[in-house]
Amino acid sequence: MSPSLPPLRAGQRLNEFVLLAPLASSGASALYLAQPADHGRLREQASVLLARLGVWRGRFDRLAALKIAYPDYQANLHDEHGYLSRADLRHPHLVELYSRRCQRAKGQLPRDLGLARLPGEGRSEGRSIVYLALAFEPGPTLARLLRWRRARPLDPTLAVHIAHQTAQALRHLHDHELVHHDVKPGNIILRPTRGIVDVALIDLGAAESLRAPRQRSIYGTWRYLPPERLTGSSPQTVTPQIDVYGLGRTLEEMLIGSLDEDESAAAGNAPGRVATARVERPRISAELDHLVRDATARCLEQRRRRLPSMRAFIERLEATPEFQRAPAPTRV
Repeated sequence: MSPSLPPLRAGQRLNEFVLLAPLASSGASALYLAQPADHGRLREQASVLLARLGVWRGRFDRLAALKIAYPDYQANLHDEHGYLSRADLRHPHLVELYSRRCQRAKGQLPRDLGLARLPGEGRSEGRSIVYLALAFEPGPTLARLLRWRRARPLDPTLAVHIAHQTAQALRHLHDHELVHHDVKPGNIILRPTRGIVDVALIDLGAAESLRAPRQRSIYGTWRYLPPERLTGSSPQTVTPQIDVYGLGRTLEEMLIGSLDEDESAAAGNAPGRVATARVERPRISAELDHLVRDATARCLEQRRRRLPSMRAFIERLEATPEFQRAPAPTRV
């Protein structure tokens, strides 16, 4: 956790929410499981365990994922709130604001964007933090699934369907002139389902508007950003091709087996190198192999010529034998 973020504990109240447990952290924010303060008492240990396992999802619709920004990244939360507040951006495979998911018959819902003043002593006394209340999505991230599998490749059909649902969410963003800008396994949640897969794309904190791109700096994760974006932060490099490349890299890692970015760094891998497990890789069709190669081409013009849009990515995914031979429904 960032040293600039005050220590937070289970049971601590942030305006209308009560924290239950930490869920995850990144270089820009920390994520906490929370519930409305008037929701009654939950057995913390049991609720966190069940939520992480994705069990009895209906029982946890009132839970929230509070995203708490580090001081230097508070503007990102305001941007993300602005995007998710738009009615035209709602999509079944995109994360939602807490108020959009949770319905209440009486009374008002807690605010989705809040400023909380922390009690305390010494340096933490009177400090304020900005948080964003998101609908809690049970289930592991794709990065966690790959880590659980010790970097063994996924079944190609499962990988293709994960990519397909993610691509649908990305196409929706692109149709509304937004680029996600941070497509990676850690931002793809696999919801509990009786079908082959149900994906939720999360974290629009790095998203860029195609109409008015931010020029403060380059956001995202270097491993999943295309070369043209890493070498220039001008508005001309903000295109949907950023997400085409990121999804291509993610699909590639599902198919060849890969450690997530944190484990790769810990293993001392050089930039650009994929950490792969020494296991036999499943065979994939020529159509799927060519799609991955085209999506991860380092040359922007080559990538744009072969995959001009996320719609084209989806059409080529749907044309692969892996997509057309979906296996029997199963839990991820």
